[in-house]
Amino acid sequence: MLPRRWDELKMASSNRDTVVTRVPTSGRTALATARNYVFGDQLGVALFLGTLSVFVFTWRIGVFITDTHTLVHTLPAVANGHLSFGATGPNGLGTPGVHAVDGKLYGRNYGQLVATVPFYWAITALSTVVDLRIGILVGWSLLTIGFGHYLGEALGRRSVTLAGAVAGLTLFVVNLSLGPMPLSTDQIPVLSLQAATLLSTAMTSTLVYRLCSAMTTRTTGVVGGTLTVLATAVGFWAAIPKRHTFTTMLVMGIVFAFYRSRHPDSAPLSPLTYRAVAYALVGLTTWVHAAEGFILFAGLVVVDLATAEQRDARTLATIGGVFAVSLLPMLLTNFLIAGSPFQPPRLLPPYLGGEQTVSHSQGSSRTGIGGTSDESTITLPTSTAFKFLDIVLLDGIRLVLHDPGRLVPVYVRSGYISGIAGNDLKQALNLTVLESTPILGATISLIGGGIRRWGTRSQGLLSRLSPTDWLVGTYWVLFTTLYLPKLPLHAQLTVRYLLPVYALGVYVVLRQAAIRRTLTSHIRAFTWAYACTVLLGGQVLVVVLVVLRLSRGEAFQLHALLGLTAAAVLASSAVGASLDERLRAPTAIALGFAAGLGTSFVFLSALSYFQYGTYALPLARELASLLALG
Repeated sequence: MLPRRWDELKMASSNRDTVVTRVPTSGRTALATARNYVFGDQLGVALFLGTLSVFVFTWRIGVFITDTHTLVHTLPAVANGHLSFGATGPNGLGTPGVHAVDGKLYGRNYGQLVATVPFYWAITALSTVVDLRIGILVGWSLLTIGFGHYLGEALGRRSVTLAGAVAGLTLFVVNLSLGPMPLSTDQIPVLSLQAATLLSTAMTSTLVYRLCSAMTTRTTGVVGGTLTVLATAVGFWAAIPKRHTFTTMLVMGIVFAFYRSRHPDSAPLSPLTYRAVAYALVGLTTWVHAAEGFILFAGLVVVDLATAEQRDARTLATIGGVFAVSLLPMLLTNFLIAGSPFQPPRLLPPYLGGEQTVSHSQGSSRTGIGGTSDESTITLPTSTAFKFLDIVLLDGIRLVLHDPGRLVPVYVRSGYISGIAGNDLKQALNLTVLESTPILGATISLIGGGIRRWGTRSQGLLSRLSPTDWLVGTYWVLFTTLYLPKLPLHAQLTVRYLLPVYALGVYVVLRQAAIRRTLTSHIRAFTWAYACTVLLGGQVLVVVLVVLRLSRGEAFQLHALLGLTAAAVLASSAVGASLDERLRAPTAIALGFAAGLGTSFVFLSALSYFQYGTYALPLARELASLLALG
């Protein structure tokens, strides 16, 4: 049944920034104050808990991609105060991401690992007092109850709160009766990594919600936060501990902090504080991946200095000091491992097993299906940042200018590429951005808006862009040029190197006036189209898969063709809606259909297409057994 209080939600959203970021009065508890600083309001908390609840349900406990073994082996060492570790990959072989220095083995992505350490400690402590299987069941039930509680408060409906409580308790009993799969303490590292990744995904959803709510209305914010995790590739990687999920969260944190620095009305912090937070998040990103941190800094500093009202020496010194401090963890880690603060671990000789290493000139190593290593393409020369800029960014720019066709297998159509499918079990398992996330076809409405303004005396498109728009566009271009020279690549599945682009793309879609007006006037049409596509269309997809006995690669390509079709329909409809308001209703339906296809792909991938590890919840295990491809 559709929500009955959309109108109340839209009325509440008329205050925009005030509603989303209000600071609690003195009568509220410190916990409520902290909650509003982090999540914005009750809907932000509900979205966070709802995202966790959904993806804990589809959570498989296990290693999906080979190079995750590196993080699994490094995490216990980091938790015990060491940077090196003694274990290697399966069967004693090296895994992508393991590096050797003076006879010691090191991992990478230490920023991600340090962020995971509290989860490792907590789960280890929990395992001493309770069976982890029961702990997960209780935790999921509490998430469901909490989601219902905060959603009920936000909508002002006690029945929603009660429904959440009943659902949480009922699902706990059902899962318990089905019999949880056994878990050993050896699985604590991968459990911790996946739990931290799930939290990052949920936080990304909340950040998109807060950004879109502050920018427009709470309704738009809810749609944005929900679509980011349910209808884009962000949801595909929700429980897979790759760095890209962390980077996506940090990127959206930077964009949100930057937006607040330009819109200080009713904000709980000063514009300078928000600017400093943005730079601090950039510094922390370098601890996860130095090259990505560099391009985030380059984009932020250019847009920030070009649009900031305050550029005095004191302001710049404050921001520079915060940024310098945020770089210390990365610099110290590099120094302790490589002896140089400017040489990240991923530039060290890869470890192949035994006494074998490979020099940088020999390229990267790959072990096992699904493992990739990017040292050979993305390097960070310590001699000069200008050389780095030339190698990493200008290579991508030159490639776009001289061979723009390279963008097609990344953004539009991939299909079967023999050189890549050979490493993916001879199957076409890699989807492009539009194939996996057709809602991004709505970005084409920019063209319609430009045409409409071209025929009037209104300002041109570029002059109407806000500083945040410039930052989002800059980050989109920088991530594309950073990774384009090595794409397409095997084991990408959804072009995971560009995962932040998906969240940024949702912002771009909802930034279009035509899309916002469409959602405002036809929210029910959008909701019905989305629900029917997921619930009915998903069943049709399952029947087709079973009847035709499609392989995993064939199933992926079916999603690809459907996704491209939906993206094309949405693109043309969105352009039309920007020119003629009578096309808003069809656009709402097209947007719901495209979003539903994205959600179907996310859930079928989690429950049907891949078999690895064990499901955290028995209910999901039983459902997956019915949907698994033969």
